[in-house]
Amino acid sequence: MILDFSVLEETIIYNQYGGDGPIATKLYCDQYNRIMECRIFPGSSLGEHTHHIDSEMVFVKTGRGYVVFDGQREILKPGSAHYCPKGHTHKIVCPVDATEPLVCNCIISR
Repeated sequence: MILDFSVLEETIIYNQYGGDGPIATKLYCDQYNRIMECRIFPGSSLGEHTHHIDSEMVFVKTGRGYVVFDGQREILKPGSAHYCPKGHTHKIVCPVDATEPLVCNCIISR
């Protein structure tokens, strides 16, 4: 199955999970997974949240930022991946001084 993010509708979400500013998402969902492309704009973030019933993989395509995973800061850059297993907490940030959005593909699996 091919997912073509270039044809999926983009949704702008403000203050996701209590984070700062807007993020843009293109989303595919089925009963097992949520697969998305996210653009986190400079100065914006996905707020801290815990994955109680699922896990998440984040693959960085472009931009830079960081994740706070269980209280520890980790750098995100193109080609890197972040994994948040079930039962763990994270937030994703594109710093205000970034020159472009942090663009990631994310898979949330049950």
